[in-house]
Amino acid sequence: MDHIDWDDFAERYDRVFLEDPLYNDMIRVIAEQAGAAEGARILDLGSGTGGVTCQVLKRIPDARVTGADPAAKMRELYARRFADFAGVDAVAGHGLSLPFEDDAFDLVVSNLALHHIPHEDKPACAREIARVLRSGGRLVYCDHFVDFEGPVGDPVRSRDIVEKTVSWAMYSLDHGAYQHMLGLLRVIPLCLAEDGEYLETPTRWLQFLEHAGFIDVDIIEIPPTKVGMKVLVATAS
Repeated sequence: MDHIDWDDFAERYDRVFLEDPLYNDMIRVIAEQAGAAEGARILDLGSGTGGVTCQVLKRIPDARVTGADPAAKMRELYARRFADFAGVDAVAGHGLSLPFEDDAFDLVVSNLALHHIPHEDKPACAREIARVLRSGGRLVYCDHFVDFEGPVGDPVRSRDIVEKTVSWAMYSLDHGAYQHMLGLLRVIPLCLAEDGEYLETPTRWLQFLEHAGFIDVDIIEIPPTKVGMKVLVATAS
């Protein structure tokens, strides 16, 4: 079983994801929660083709945004999309190794990216995000969460993964997002086997963030709630 090749998928990413209304709700809520001031320094972590950056720039047109992504093709498409924006650039970066100085950003946004980091590395990811945020800076992180912890093969966790992902797939199908539905059904075995997909509980992420020094952590659920899509909002201490 092979994990997703994001360089190979990059050209199809927008076409598949933007047909899904839940995905559009995610990036809208992230932008609404950004709360950054004019001229803010923003990191879009796991930026992909730039859907979140696009929404943030609509609200903060003069923001200085850096998109960080490990996939070269994603960075290429991101850079092409924002070629006319002087304050936007794309760099190679990963949640465990960000090529920036301490306190470099006022805001970090991330969508559907950090579940690709293995469970044991997520605390280090939280610390790395805290490192590049200034004191009082804000993290707005959206992802697909599950409710149960456990090893690969655990029946309760496995059922939760299947039910939440199928619920999302059926939501996509009901709203005309057929290709996105197919993609979600294909990713279920990867989530169950933890092959590049390491779904986490929100409780665990709250622990990671608090141990990394974040405060005022809040959880916002995006309907339909049975899918498990949530936005975590936290402030760097």
